[in-house]
Amino acid sequence: MNCFIECVNELFVPLADDKPEGPTDVLVFLGLELDTTNMIVRIPHQKVLEIVG
Repeated sequence: MNCFIECVNELFVPLADDKPEGPTDVLVFLGLELDTTNMIVRIPHQKVLEIVG
């Protein structure tokens, strides 16, 4: 992760401190949960509740 942050800084790409996540198997990206262990994309439970109402 440190290498990525160093590269981003060298390229002067803005990076929000709260956005990067360390190594993880499940990541929320563009509102979808990406599970790389099970190779699944799913809608987070909270989003389902918002949609269903």
